[in-house]
Amino acid sequence: MIRTAATSQKKPNDTRLLDAREVQAMLQSAVRWPGDLRPTDVAVERCWPARDGGLVFEWSFALGNRGRRTLFGKTGPKVCEERQPPLLEARDTAAGLRSVRVHAPQYGALIHSPDCDSAMPHLAACLDPEEMADRLRRMWPWLNECHPASSGRVDCRLLGYRPARRATIAYRTKKKGRSRVLVVGKTYANGRAEQLAPIHQRLNNQLSWHSNRRVRVPSILGQFPDLHMALLCDARGQSPGHGVRWTTREIRAVAFALAALHRSRVEGISTFSMADERKVVLRWHALLGRILPADVENTQGLVGRLLHASEQIDATTQCMVHRDFYDRQLIIGRCSTTLLDLDTLAMGHPCLDLGNLLAHVFFAGLYVADDPRGGRRHDVGEFEALSVALIRCYEASGGPIVDRQALSFYFASALFRVAAVHALRTRTRARAPAMWQAAADALSHVDGTDGVSAYRFLASRRLTACQTFTARRITKPFSHQKKTECRSVP
Repeated sequence: MIRTAATSQKKPNDTRLLDAREVQAMLQSAVRWPGDLRPTDVAVERCWPARDGGLVFEWSFALGNRGRRTLFGKTGPKVCEERQPPLLEARDTAAGLRSVRVHAPQYGALIHSPDCDSAMPHLAACLDPEEMADRLRRMWPWLNECHPASSGRVDCRLLGYRPARRATIAYRTKKKGRSRVLVVGKTYANGRAEQLAPIHQRLNNQLSWHSNRRVRVPSILGQFPDLHMALLCDARGQSPGHGVRWTTREIRAVAFALAALHRSRVEGISTFSMADERKVVLRWHALLGRILPADVENTQGLVGRLLHASEQIDATTQCMVHRDFYDRQLIIGRCSTTLLDLDTLAMGHPCLDLGNLLAHVFFAGLYVADDPRGGRRHDVGEFEALSVALIRCYEASGGPIVDRQALSFYFASALFRVAAVHALRTRTRARAPAMWQAAADALSHVDGTDGVSAYRFLASRRLTACQTFTARRITKPFSHQKKTECRSVP
């Protein structure tokens, strides 16, 4: 194939922006740093394909003795068209770097901090502590009594950020030296914030009905329409433990929350079909081929098997799915479990969420295995025992009977996607080959190739005596639920 000059120049730039040394040299020369501070120990945290054909990067680095800081970059055809802003000195605050927006022509990239996102100009106001403190006090006058202005301003902590799309910010207050989250704000580049309130309200009613108020989503407390922001109630609790060793209570809570979500119905949400799943696989495969040609050669056969297996799956089973369901999307409290990030809510196959959850659990097991702080080897038996317990508890909690063939496909598809994401990260790219091999093993239950898979929980519903005893012990509290077939759901 004959390459054009534009293609041959663009591909090395994308590859260089994944090289920690190249990125460190670029940041040191392009950004105007305060004093003698310079970034060191650069790591690529994330890389996404942009809608205009470019790429979006997130880099973290050490900045002197002030801890790690984060900057973002993007490439694409529209980067060179944007006007060069005046070069300002980067401001290092307790919440992160601010006032960074500079072009790096030799790399074809635009470097910026979250407050300088051209697609979300209102984000600068959302991250301004003084302005947000004033807005919150005007919305809720009782804050002046509980937290008077003399006691300090509101701290803005960025919890999640997807450049040019959305951001999640925690607003904290301090009283007598103690900090607590007052409210969580979600802001978008479009009018998505206005649509959140009715969706959250209807879904909360459904989850409350199906779970006896044990599963919920954050309540909408208010909105700032000019900032495209919805204010949500903070969830108290913690996410399930890291790795494959979950407690019985965590397994129950996760499975019960997922079953309650799949039993709920909310009108007006889109459908995520099997064709959409294939597009996701092809998009990440194309990104690997663009940046990491060696990896795309190793995964070419796996992608072909995924596309072939997708044609054998019965996709007629539909329910409401999260589409990004994994352990960090849940907060387990004393009396209830909270589901987070409903931006990808859609109608789809229930195994889509189960497969994504198991893929992240598998990755967490690999993370523990090569943890330099003293981890242990990844145990397939422990992962399989946890998977069996999750599936049995999910079915006993009212979720649909799991189609093992569909679960094998969605588990393999999620493994491929998660491995592609981490193949572009500095600290976790070494774990991608093991996940691609696991995806190939899981697909043997769909296409019958490569012999017998190591994952017996995908093969059939028959379990070993030990697995049956463990599953019965975990699911016992859910086996005596009252039947509600005759009751009308509001």
